[in-house]
Amino acid sequence: MTSDDREVRGEAPAGGSEQKEPDHKVRNRARTEMHSLDQLSLEQALKDVDIANARVIDLTQRLIAAQHRTIELEEAVERLQVELRELRAQRDQMRNSRAFRMADRYWKVLGALRQ
Repeated sequence: MTSDDREVRGEAPAGGSEQKEPDHKVRNRARTEMHSLDQLSLEQALKDVDIANARVIDLTQRLIAAQHRTIELEEAVERLQVELRELRAQRDQMRNSRAFRMADRYWKVLGALRQ
C-alpha cells in the first residue's frame, strides 16, 4: 500500500516521521481524486460514444451505397430480361419464316445424303 493510499483512507503514513494530515484535508484530497477519476471516466465514455457514432455513420453510408448498387443491378437485370425477350421473339420469328424453314429442310436433306 502506498502512502497516497494511506492518505486517502486517513491512515498514518509509514515511518511515523511525517505529521498526520487533518481529516478534512484527507477527505478533500479523496474528493479531488474521485472527481479526477470521474472526469477521466467521463472523457473516455465520450470518446467511446464518438467512436460508436462514427462506426454507425460509416455502416449507414456503406449500407446506402450497397442499396444503390443493388438498385442499379436490379435495373440492369430488368433491361437484360427485356432485351432477351426481344431477341427470343426475333429468333422465333426467323425460325417461323419461310426462308428459315426451307434452309432447315435443305440442311436435313444434305445431312441425310451424306450418310
